[in-house]
Amino acid sequence: MPFGFIILALALSARPALAEASVTTELVMNVILLRGSAWTEAQARDQLREAAQIYGQCGISLRRVTLIVAEPPGGRVNWNRFGGDGDASISALRRLFPGDGLTAFLTGSFIDENIDDAFAFADWRDAYVTRPELSGTVFLSDRVNSRESERERAASPYSVLAHEMLHVLLRTSHHNGDHEANLMSDWRRRNNLLPARLCDAVAASPLLRPGAP
Repeated sequence: MPFGFIILALALSARPALAEASVTTELVMNVILLRGSAWTEAQARDQLREAAQIYGQCGISLRRVTLIVAEPPGGRVNWNRFGGDGDASISALRRLFPGDGLTAFLTGSFIDENIDDAFAFADWRDAYVTRPELSGTVFLSDRVNSRESERERAASPYSVLAHEMLHVLLRTSHHNGDHEANLMSDWRRRNNLLPARLCDAVAASPLLRPGAP
């Protein structure tokens, strides 16, 4: 079998302090942890719990999240931001787990060391996306968990996963220039706040489903 994978049940509350009645929508999401990276299942769950708390500000539940541990095609995923999915290894993995929700890949360090630790493809029309099946995907390198990356975010702490998810939910690759610091602000001013204006915009995402009673 060219692809080996394990599907793990994942229970996440929308937010510890969020009343169940205020959960109005749910996000269907697959999280693919690739073997061979430095990611652990515990780190993946921590990222998801933090994201669940943040999206709970908007009444969005992440209870419909599936964590999948998978073997990358050919033993690794080869991605270069500007060269694209050169050997189609990411596209092949994406087709293995197509779904109709958001998909986040937790990978090893990207081959191009000059790109960010994480990025999202909010819309396949983004200039550097050459394969439409990558639309609506998020990529987090295991460098996200490094001490160097944590030091860089110390002055402006925020959830990397929740931020990249927001790009997909809003279908934009841009950051806002608001005076108010929030999850969509430029890097140095970014935090985990989702103000009502952003919650309203996220609510229009086709990736959300009505919340379970």
